[in-house]
Amino acid sequence: MAERGLRCCYHGWLFDVDGSILETPGELPNSRLKESFRHGAYPTREEGGLVFTYMGPPNLQPDFPEYDGYNLWNNRMKSFEVAIPCNWLQVTDNYVDPIHSTFLHSSYASIQLTESFLLKPYCHYFETPNGSGIVHNTTRRTSVSLVWSRINHAMTPNIGELGSPWENGLEPVLFRRAYSTRWAVPVDDTNTVMFGWRHLNDFIDPWGKADENEIGKNKVDFDAQVARPSHEVGQRDPGDWEVWTAQRSIAVHAAENLSSTDAGVQARRLMLREAIRGERPDLLPNPAGGNKRPVRTFSQDTILRIPRRPDPNDDWTLLGDVGRRVHDVFVATDDLRGEERQKFVVKHLAEIELELGG
Repeated sequence: MAERGLRCCYHGWLFDVDGSILETPGELPNSRLKESFRHGAYPTREEGGLVFTYMGPPNLQPDFPEYDGYNLWNNRMKSFEVAIPCNWLQVTDNYVDPIHSTFLHSSYASIQLTESFLLKPYCHYFETPNGSGIVHNTTRRTSVSLVWSRINHAMTPNIGELGSPWENGLEPVLFRRAYSTRWAVPVDDTNTVMFGWRHLNDFIDPWGKADENEIGKNKVDFDAQVARPSHEVGQRDPGDWEVWTAQRSIAVHAAENLSSTDAGVQARRLMLREAIRGERPDLLPNPAGGNKRPVRTFSQDTILRIPRRPDPNDDWTLLGDVGRRVHDVFVATDDLRGEERQKFVVKHLAEIELELGG
């Protein structure tokens, strides 16, 4: 890094921010080499401690996307990055696999989430109405009087927006937003870097669990996303990182035996395949929607006061109904953003609670 642009440490050439060559100190004083060509350069933008680069044709550069709700509650964003030695797709499969939270994070080793994740969820998978990806909705009965409906959002092609790992579903709340946003960025076929933002505000984290000292390079304060300190520890108490990398550096899909719990993974892979083939151009829209409005995000946690039904089958059916109705509220907010959207969603979730909890 130089006062103006970047200097190559090998032969001392100095490049301006637009790629033009300012100095070639090893050449003769009258050399015009630096005028004969220029280095490639790309526009960048810093947001929340991450640097974003646009590498496409200049005439097709989209507006930088804003994500709905990220500016509420005095929200701060702190960046992190995690190196993962495997293909990016198996990292993003995780975004649409809610069932693993019940087992990997909650059953067989340490309780990495809260004990409420042990409860069997009623699962729905919905394609988002704006073509941005898939959400999974999991609905659990956490007490005789409470139902917890959680949504995580997998945005095409590589963004995951997730709810808090510390939510326990034991206190009523309406529309608690995302705790983190992350991008699984391929370095090559067998290496990925997960860049992300941790959202820091009291509404998302009323429990005070955030640890900013554990958010940064190869660390995030939900440590199951980072490699364990040794192979032995990873075997005894594995997290997401160990599962991603244990599937080979590139998972062989032909060797998989997919089950009903892989419905979200299958749906998302199909969407990506259709987008790559040009069969679903709606799946890769201008990320700002072409109208400079913030992108709607869907990740959230809502806990409603709804009494348990006497018959277990009826109560299970009720969980499915609650999940669908919560999702439908978000679909109905196409023209709303920010505080207006927050108020609309809260109002209609409260109406669901009043109707089903009365």
